[in-house]
Amino acid sequence: MARIDARSAAGLAEALWRLAAFADLGADILFLEAPRDEAEMARCCRDVPGVHMANMLEGGLTPVLPPARLAELGYCIAAYPLILVAVAVAAMREALAGLATERMPQHQADFATLRAILGFDAYDHLLESYVAS
Repeated sequence: MARIDARSAAGLAEALWRLAAFADLGADILFLEAPRDEAEMARCCRDVPGVHMANMLEGGLTPVLPPARLAELGYCIAAYPLILVAVAVAAMREALAGLATERMPQHQADFATLRAILGFDAYDHLLESYVAS
């Protein structure tokens, strides 16, 4: 993967030139850090052929776009590095605020789902194999 951080320091033209150089050297994935708008994002994919990755960081310099729009612009890979953490933190805060006022959280996974996701069922199965032997 070729990651180019030159956009902020050297400008878009220089960053695209560097990205093209890495593509010519055989980089499998091309990643331009922090394009400022959809026009820059589209230009990156149009001007430098290859597999492009977009980093969708809420609060970052690049607009956060849905996967379908990214595909239209030419991106094949999208990372949303903080979205799950941000949603989880918001849900935890909501749950804690509810508990503080004697309200049980309404949106929660059932116990069987939690057991499966956290691996309790697999752990219990493994434990049983030791007991049986």
